[in-house]
Amino acid sequence: GLNKGSDVNYLLVAALEKAGLSYKDITPVYLPPADARAAFQRGAIDAWVIWDPFLAEVETNAKARQIRNAEGLVPHYTFYLASRKFADTYPETAKQVVDELGKLSAWANSHQDEAAGLLSTSTGLDKAIWLKTLARLPYGAERMTPAVYNEQQALADTFTRIGLLPVKVDVRSATWSLDKP
Repeated sequence: GLNKGSDVNYLLVAALEKAGLSYKDITPVYLPPADARAAFQRGAIDAWVIWDPFLAEVETNAKARQIRNAEGLVPHYTFYLASRKFADTYPETAKQVVDELGKLSAWANSHQDEAAGLLSTSTGLDKAIWLKTLARLPYGAERMTPAVYNEQQALADTFTRIGLLPVKVDVRSATWSLDKP
């Protein structure tokens, strides 16, 4: 099970290709995380491609075993989204939001115990799950860079090649960034 069109979908394609397989060699089951967790727990799906904190939760509570991660295969990014209208109308506000998220991320990375407690309270997941998550993938926020554009273009091109996207997408023109080159 996996989220269709997500970064884990890209991870799955890359992992299969590295193993000499194709996306057509499997039968993907597209499910949102909560449904995939339930399907995995009851054995309705053979594998679950997911990100933290869901990964940390299933490793801890369901004793699932990680068979591959993204290291050396694909980059992992989390994106903060705003409407094009908002970003075009308030570019300085958008920049300030990203800058403040960067400061908050730096705080969370240097205060993982406290951050895990806050995240646990707001999500209902155990603090230990959040500590494991924070240790594996620190938070961060920054504006788009040429490298990120290129990596996201590779993802979009892969999704077009395997039929998840019906037409080629130009990531650079489809996104907004105050610092867009």
